[in-house]
Amino acid sequence: MTPEPPSGRALLLDRLRGQLGPAFVDAESDPPYIRCRPGDGAQVAAALAAARVGGVRASCTFAREALLHLDLSRLDRVAVDGKTLLCTAGAGISLGRLQSAVRAHGLSLGPLPPKSLPRTLGAALAAPRPSEASPSLGRLRDRPRQVQAVLPGQGEMDLPVRPAPRRAAGPDLKQLLIGSRGKVGILVSATLPLVRPGPERRLVGWMLPTVEAAARALWQVLHGLGGIGPMDLQLVAPGLLRAAASGTELPAGGAALLLRAEGPAALVAAQQALARARCADGTELPEALCAAWLDPPEGAPAALWPTGERALSAPSPGELAAVVRACRGPWVVCGVHVHGAALCAAAEDLEDLPEATPPAPATRLYEQLCAALDPQRLLC
Repeated sequence: MTPEPPSGRALLLDRLRGQLGPAFVDAESDPPYIRCRPGDGAQVAAALAAARVGGVRASCTFAREALLHLDLSRLDRVAVDGKTLLCTAGAGISLGRLQSAVRAHGLSLGPLPPKSLPRTLGAALAAPRPSEASPSLGRLRDRPRQVQAVLPGQGEMDLPVRPAPRRAAGPDLKQLLIGSRGKVGILVSATLPLVRPGPERRLVGWMLPTVEAAARALWQVLHGLGGIGPMDLQLVAPGLLRAAASGTELPAGGAALLLRAEGPAALVAAQQALARARCADGTELPEALCAAWLDPPEGAPAALWPTGERALSAPSPGELAAVVRACRGPWVVCGVHVHGAALCAAAEDLEDLPEATPPAPATRLYEQLCAALDPQRLLC
């Protein structure tokens, strides 16, 4: 009797084990899929090439319809250049580990919400959150100078080919990958700018009597400072602040405005003075209380941060207060400069609020580009 030829799944499994090593390829049975852990961009490209030959779909987000799942946890290398203030990090490293690695060189990525620290760099760029931002630095998704990715049928690619000033680099092709959730290509690494801690730093805050007063103060501080916004600026529900600083007495009020100012002493003093003037009706909070939320100890639990997020396009103070009052759970508002001024509201339940959607022509163009880059729909 002639033995049956091996199945396509078995052939793919053998091919992957030969290219990546048996220790880094596993076959799961319920549900049936193959999980591989590539160690560099070349192995990611080899895995996608094997999937393409086998006619199976692949995913780095564990999509249900994929037979091949790429676990990028081994892509965790970090290289820091203290002269250019740039770091290149693998997509599989967590933001928390990356922040610790660059802090060992006396540098920083800038402020990040505690709930984002367990996320990998690849996840933060492929599926960015509005709260991963700073009024002075902008959104994390907009900061990469260069990304390395693997595109279906194209192999490894650096976008742009070399880091260059935006106006000299032509179309910003890396934006095709950032925010694509791994459906256009798989991010392997990214080069990010770093910041040095300023010579002066202040963590200050005020408890405002009402949500409306706090929203108005936040709006006035953001617009008053313009392009030299503070490193971090948030409105926080009193309950969250109380939980973060357990044992510390908290004055009564409707919302707390917290500010992190870093830089030259004159700039820090100006930011603090403007915030104090806009919060004249509030009660100033002790620095230790502000630090408990803005600068928690490393490894502090992120469970206090609400889970849902919604970006709001430059709302008025009244509109922002209405959004906050519509929340059915704890809430945080992060002030962010994106194309002028916008605000991100993070709340436990914002499903009933309208969400901005891209215009239809932009959506169609993006779909056409995705189809051109991945005509076989290999990635999902």
